[in-house]
Amino acid sequence: MTLVPTPDRAKPGSANRLRQEMDDHIRMVADNHSKNDVIRVGFVPDMDAVALYNCTDCFVYPSLYEGFGVPPLEAMACGAPVLASNVSAIPEIVGEAAEMFDPTDSASFDLSFIAFLSTLQNVEYRQALIAQGYEHAKGYSWRRTAEKTLRVFHEVLGTSRN
Repeated sequence: MTLVPTPDRAKPGSANRLRQEMDDHIRMVADNHSKNDVIRVGFVPDMDAVALYNCTDCFVYPSLYEGFGVPPLEAMACGAPVLASNVSAIPEIVGEAAEMFDPTDSASFDLSFIAFLSTLQNVEYRQALIAQGYEHAKGYSWRRTAEKTLRVFHEVLGTSRN
């Protein structure tokens, strides 16, 4: 099963046309696979997301813009290989632990998606990408984020951390 979040139509901006095109394209790709192969999901509550990440064979993230890129990191932390868009903060967040594609180009998505599914058939590659994802996701935690934020506050205010 491949898990693909549907683009968020509620967000305003000039990317609405591209978002609709990507959503239509993902629907077409999903329709060309058996119903069990590609699962398109909308909003998923946090308590259900981990179960989905743990059940999926791979996670495809066709975001056009991101504030940070938490879903691909969550998927990596759960052992799901990730194919993500190469825009906004996503390349910086996923690093070398995910494959990427251009979400504004449906041909890029097609080629990347097919190649990704094909290469995941190679057990060694799949296991290496999963291990890389686990290791990469370890670098992110709420505790570490809070510590870094606190350090910046102290630097800006010129106070010590005692």
